[in-house]
Amino acid sequence: VAYDTVNVTGGSIQGSYNYGSYNSTGILAGESAIVTVSGTSIYDHASNGAPKDSEPEFTDTTGPEGVGIYAGHGSSVEVLGCCSIYGNDIGIWLYESPNDVGDPAQGFSQVVANGNNIYDNRYYGAYNAYFRSPVAPEDPIVVIIVMDGADFENNWWGDEEGPTAPLAFSEDGEASESPTPVTVKGDWVTLGIDYTPWLDGPCP
Repeated sequence: VAYDTVNVTGGSIQGSYNYGSYNSTGILAGESAIVTVSGTSIYDHASNGAPKDSEPEFTDTTGPEGVGIYAGHGSSVEVLGCCSIYGNDIGIWLYESPNDVGDPAQGFSQVVANGNNIYDNRYYGAYNAYFRSPVAPEDPIVVIIVMDGADFENNWWGDEEGPTAPLAFSEDGEASESPTPVTVKGDWVTLGIDYTPWLDGPCP
């Protein structure tokens, strides 16, 4: 959906995983869409030909392939009411679109995902495409703005200790901890995802 408002309540959206002949996406919020998802199960979406039990070898692309929810350019997405997002290549993908000049926040997708179960996704539970590698952008203001646009607080990530996160950066751009070793816990998240606090068990 693009340039429109959609509410998805209850039910389930199942992909075909590696049995499909296409790249599967559960909900695609396109250009300037406003989408609210509540109490919905979204699962088994994968890139064409990706075996479900294969070792993760994620290669970033510009399109939504194997994604539960894709928040596109300029979209606003709310995921609430104990949705279950699992068994996808990527649970929720945020589009990247920083401007070359002017306000770096313009064009980013805005996502609020609170009180859900996001777990057992093969590559990432939450993926902010602006941060393709675990390094901070040159302008630390972008980190703050992107965090504002990626509210993933109070979710269950498949582990009581929360999601698995890469090297974290403080607001001044300095590394706040050593990047190694990373303790694998729940689903992976990229930088630019505000995941604290998290739930220590599945939502009801």
